[in-house]
Amino acid sequence: MIGITWAFQKRPMTTHSTNPIHRYLRRMEATDYLQYRWGLRYAPSTLAKLACIGGGPRFVKAGRWPMYRAEDLDAWAFSRFHQLTEDGCDG
Repeated sequence: MIGITWAFQKRPMTTHSTNPIHRYLRRMEATDYLQYRWGLRYAPSTLAKLACIGGGPRFVKAGRWPMYRAEDLDAWAFSRFHQLTEDGCDG
């Protein structure tokens, strides 16, 4: 995959962490994570827009940079799949 960060290549993906310290992802890493883990393609600019208008994944600010936790990205991605199938359309 193009643009996937070293963190996703070397560490196995898990749904939970036993480490109380969570790794925070920058916006570009968050889009790579969503593509790798969920197959969702979002541009960093899309996450930036969703951060302004609402409807995007939870994030915190570290200075001027938005940071995303993998757990929050997973919850948001799962809710996107739920919303897409909730309307009852088959196509």
